[in-house]
Amino acid sequence: MNDPMLAIEQILAILEDAPGWEKPGQLAAYSCIMILLRDLREYVESLGSIDIGYAVEKIVEAEWHVGAMFGLDVDNGKPVTQHHVWALGSLQTLSNVLQQAH
Repeated sequence: MNDPMLAIEQILAILEDAPGWEKPGQLAAYSCIMILLRDLREYVESLGSIDIGYAVEKIVEAEWHVGAMFGLDVDNGKPVTQHHVWALGSLQTLSNVLQQAH
């Protein structure tokens, strides 16, 4: 991965639009986001200049919240809108951690 910030920006763009899409589009959005998050995890794990455990934790949180948003993971009784906010928060924190590495 050459630019992790670009990947995060694309995930954020998808998350902004996808809740209003039909189910097939949401499933495609979920798949795309999960691939980008997997790539981000691999990138993070290759770094030596950040708290890798904390960054991976934020990726795992984002995976869960995105899954819950699209009905593909447990939602713990919380609404989609709350998981959306939590996913955005996890991604913003990850972005901040990665920016500190440069």
